Amino acid sequence: MRESIRRQLAALSDDANSLVSIASVIGNEFDMRLLERVFGRAQEQLVEQTDEAVRLGVLRAGAPGFARKQFSHALIREVLYDDLPVSRRIELHRDIAAVIEQIYESDLEPHLAELARHLTEAGTAAKAIDFWIKAGEVAYSVFGFEEAASCWRTALAMTENQRTDPLVRARLLERLGNPATVGDFDPAESVEHLEAALRTYQDLGDLERAARVHTHLGHWMSTNLAAMDIPGALAHYQKAEAVLNKLPERVSLGSLYTVFGAAAREAMQTKEGLRTSSRAMQIAERFGAEALWIYAASLHSDLLLNAGRIEEALALTDKACVKADALNDAGATSAAAISACANYSQLWDPCQTESYISRELGKARLAQAPQLQERLRVWLDIAHLQKGEFKSRNRLGTSKQWDAFVQGKEKIYSGEWELAQSIAARSLAYCRRVGSRDATARSMLYAARVCLLKGQLEEGVAQLREILSMCADDLNSLCEVEALPELALVLAETARVKDAQLCLIRLREIMSAGEDWRGLAGAGARAEAVVATAEGKYEDGEAQFEKAVEIFRRYSVPFEEAEALYYWGRALSASGEHGRANEKLDAAIEIYQRCGAGERWVQRVEADRPPSPSRIEKQEHPTDVQSQAIFCREGDFWTIAYEGKTWRLKDAKGLHYIAHLLGHSGEEIRALDLAARSSGGGEEGVDYDSAEDLARTGELTGDLGHAGEMLDAQAKAAYQRRLTELEEEIEEAREFKDEERIAKAEDEREALGRELRGAIGLAGRDRRSASATERGRIAVTKAIRLSLNKIAENDASLGKLLSTTIKTGTVCAYVPDDRFPVSWRL
Repeated sequence: MRESIRRQLAALSDDANSLVSIASVIGNEFDMRLLERVFGRAQEQLVEQTDEAVRLGVLRAGAPGFARKQFSHALIREVLYDDLPVSRRIELHRDIAAVIEQIYESDLEPHLAELARHLTEAGTAAKAIDFWIKAGEVAYSVFGFEEAASCWRTALAMTENQRTDPLVRARLLERLGNPATVGDFDPAESVEHLEAALRTYQDLGDLERAARVHTHLGHWMSTNLAAMDIPGALAHYQKAEAVLNKLPERVSLGSLYTVFGAAAREAMQTKEGLRTSSRAMQIAERFGAEALWIYAASLHSDLLLNAGRIEEALALTDKACVKADALNDAGATSAAAISACANYSQLWDPCQTESYISRELGKARLAQAPQLQERLRVWLDIAHLQKGEFKSRNRLGTSKQWDAFVQGKEKIYSGEWELAQSIAARSLAYCRRVGSRDATARSMLYAARVCLLKGQLEEGVAQLREILSMCADDLNSLCEVEALPELALVLAETARVKDAQLCLIRLREIMSAGEDWRGLAGAGARAEAVVATAEGKYEDGEAQFEKAVEIFRRYSVPFEEAEALYYWGRALSASGEHGRANEKLDAAIEIYQRCGAGERWVQRVEADRPPSPSRIEKQEHPTDVQSQAIFCREGDFWTIAYEGKTWRLKDAKGLHYIAHLLGHSGEEIRALDLAARSSGGGEEGVDYDSAEDLARTGELTGDLGHAGEMLDAQAKAAYQRRLTELEEEIEEAREFKDEERIAKAEDEREALGRELRGAIGLAGRDRRSASATERGRIAVTKAIRLSLNKIAENDASLGKLLSTTIKTGTVCAYVPDDRFPVSWRL
């Protein structure tokens, strides 16, 4: 192809060939005035030779008229340029640069990048750097952020091989790192640029510019998801504050305090956030910076709410919204509206949230701000969810701002609890990694709710306790009021009423300040009701349930109302008022179905229905002599009731075995068969193989002797090969410093080692397995005894009764004592 082009060019006259060679240095398209000045010939000659090049297909007309021409193909220009001697190219670039400065002297800005390129190719580096910087500034001024960054990157690369003023290089680095300048470029590269600029400013003793870079770094680390590091952001803001406080006060200090306060809020440092946002408001007022005041006031109201100063927070929110509306700035008004929505949403007052959003979305100023519209619609979606308007959720997934937290809430309501749990786990891992304690607490709160719904009560309790421990270091009353009712409720449900009361004491202490907690107050009343009924104070519980339902209805949060009715129905069922219990449970189901909640919510209610009259009669016969008792599993816990006392135990294999025996009174059941039929879970460890494993292959009759060697020769060889492979994997992982891979390989190595040690005895002799019957007897007996001990710890009389009536061994049985008749509800 190149040779074909050269043959085409050979047909040109020498003068025409010289002209197009010069043109190739100017560029693919060129201004004829510029070419005329560099070529140094009369215009008539220039026209004649360009016409020749056009006729032969080398050039073609550019823009209309004589002013511009361009090469007919970029490869033609490339061949001409490459065939020029390097020295001639440099000379021409230098001449072209000089002419550009002359002919465009009065309007040089549109030609700065072109001039910088020719100076670069001419080897005039210092001057080229200057023009690249100016070209970037011009591009940035008209929102050409990508072009600006490209110019500055070129200039920065050139400074590496030149003796450039360190301040010039530092300013370039700062420009390329400033998030307001470069937009959505690689955050890691931007942070690297800023850190290099910071080092230079510090070496030069330029503390004010260093403080400015600290602010930029803090902004990256507190707002960009890929670079987020809240503790790191706070450290940078503190350093910036230390310098800027010593200088004459400027609006920039107010801007610093606003972003500083936002990072403090993420870190759950409410006191620090209140201090910095308050300073930002004061500075904004002194300088008349209205937009800055609105941003700072919106932040301050969020922090006041976190501290439990509700009325003060909401009054400031209203003031910020009024000022923003008068200012008519889309960004400021959206910030104020979003702050108001977040506050009312956290107080479970979705009608107020909807009111703010609908009013703002109706404003014409948002017509050209689609991203702000999306952010506002997210809060509108949240309000719909809180109001039980789940039919609108099909629109939710289309929102670009639809984050993991909101997705998780939607999955909870739709009954997709496994998906909700998966989303919660990912969100929680990210929030912990970036150090956002506020987001961690909120993710953990909804993760705990999913755990409680799935019956994973202890995991939920652990998460709620961790949230409260995070609140203890500062003013985080809002977070406490969100977590304490949940924890009190589940503690009461698991027979830890004293612990539940401690939660309520703290909750009452917070709420005694006289603030209006709106719909969130209903959660406190619901928890009070559950704890009261767990203590047998049914009248107090009734009053609190009524209060909770009334609050939830007033603030239009039907889902929470349904939950109150559900717990109310359970309490009535436990007290024997089965008719009223069914009424409350029916009301809960009606709300779930009306809202469009997932079927699992209805199934959850149905599972807790009181038994039918016919079943009650059967269980209670003969009612005049038999005690009523409960021994039934609910998720990860077993509810056990005997002689008026109720408590819950965490799931264990032995409880499954006991329940099966109680349901087959008087029957003798082999240990192996018991294990196979019960298929229980549980956590307690035993030193023998699971009895279920022994029974999987079907029934065994009699004792067939030992089961052979625990590991045959082939299995041992495979174990040894795998151990060798693991050693190699561990060494390789250590070379790459892959801690996760090291830990995984070491765990597998340790497990294989245990298996081999268990299979090989003294002098390397193979150990033989015990008989299936014997192993089943040992495993089942041990599991039952462990569970009987746990029962006795909670109720000594029931523990004693079951220990004497449950027989263990190769054959197990429950043999009731006629002196103490009991009817079991299983």
